[in-house]
Amino acid sequence: IEAELEAKLGLIAETESAPLKDPVQKAERLLPNDDGRTHPILGIPIPQTQWDYLFEYQREGVRWIIDLYLKGKGGILADEMGLGKTLQSIVAVVSLIESGKARNALVLCPATLVE
Repeated sequence: IEAELEAKLGLIAETESAPLKDPVQKAERLLPNDDGRTHPILGIPIPQTQWDYLFEYQREGVRWIIDLYLKGKGGILADEMGLGKTLQSIVAVVSLIESGKARNALVLCPATLVE
């Protein structure tokens, strides 16, 4: 992952015509047609059909979960009940598996969520 990240960051440096201090602007130059559903550095796409059903705060949560995973870190998604934590987690896992960054996932949840 580190080599891929360095390669992407190298592309950012090559595409700059004027120096930018903001890393978000640098990432936007790398993905100029990005609709927000792609990880800004590693380019992990989130399936469009799932992306369309998410609210903006849920999209931020999905990007955050993916970012933590790619950095090898853990985190706790602790929103109020009913705000879509399960959906955000599922979308993040599906995105990671479909992109080949993860092979499988273990989901622990109450039995009421399985049905």
